[in-house]
Amino acid sequence: MGSSATGGPGPPVTPSAPVTAALAWIEEHLCTDFTVADVAAAVGLSDVRLQARFRRELGSPIGEYRSRARIYRAKALLRETSAPVTGIAHALGFSTSQYFATVFRRYVGVAPSEYRDGCGPTYRGLDGPAPPGAASRAAMPAP
Repeated sequence: MGSSATGGPGPPVTPSAPVTAALAWIEEHLCTDFTVADVAAAVGLSDVRLQARFRRELGSPIGEYRSRARIYRAKALLRETSAPVTGIAHALGFSTSQYFATVFRRYVGVAPSEYRDGCGPTYRGLDGPAPPGAASRAAMPAP
C-alpha cells in the first residue's frame, strides 16, 4: 500500500508544478532569509494558496520544510567538512549559532558538535532521507 505526502494511506502524491517550482526556489534560496510571500511571488500564487497547496501536497508548512532542508544540509557539512559549527550555522542562514543548535537538536536529537563527534554514516539512526527536493551539498554554501 502506498502513502500520501501526509503519511496516510493512498498513492504517493506528485507535487504540482507550483509546489515543484516552490521547492526549487527554496533550495536555491535556502541560505537566505525569505518569507512565504517571497516564495509565493516567485511561483505566481498568493501566499495563502501556496501554503495550503504545500501543506496538502508535502505534509508540512514551508517554514518547517526550510528548517528540515537546512538541517539536512548541516548534517552533510558536519560529516564532510571541518568547518566550525558557527560558520555552518551562519552559512545556512541561521541568525545565531545558538538558534541553529536548538533547531538541530529538535530535528536530530543531539547538538551539532555531538553529531560531528560521533558521526558515522547513520549516527544513532538519525540520518533519515532528505526532505523532498533537498540536495545535500558538501561544500559550504555562499553566505
